[in-house]
Amino acid sequence: MKRNNGMVQLQRGETPRHNPKLGFFGFAGLLGFLGIFTYQVNQTVFPFFFFSFFGFFGYYFAGKTACVCKDERYVENLLLAERNAYRIGYALTFTAMIICCFDRPFCTNASKFLFLVISISLIFAAVLFLREYLLYRFDYDASEKE
Repeated sequence: MKRNNGMVQLQRGETPRHNPKLGFFGFAGLLGFLGIFTYQVNQTVFPFFFFSFFGFFGYYFAGKTACVCKDERYVENLLLAERNAYRIGYALTFTAMIICCFDRPFCTNASKFLFLVISISLIFAAVLFLREYLLYRFDYDASEKE
């Protein structure tokens, strides 16, 4: 990594450097619980969006794999981690949509809407987290076997 005029330039084959302290932004996901109170007062669902900030916890693992040599093994692990994270995310989204099709668990359309907003925010956070976590696990397990 080279520093040029205050800007960071990556050398060829080097992964970007992430600060593991960015993972602390994941605690902003706790603001999503404010949606319980705001929805009861004036039917505002925006705070439930903050549940998606739980995905920032993945930056802790991204910081641990920063400045790793970007070779074929790393790229293979990256693609495998992304594929698994997206597969889990699509399966959870499909399940949430199927649950919303049934009228039994929900008494009104507003409760269906709340369920979808909360579940999609949490699924988005899970995919962001899993992508970085699985990359860390695959890379760590591969380096352990060598």
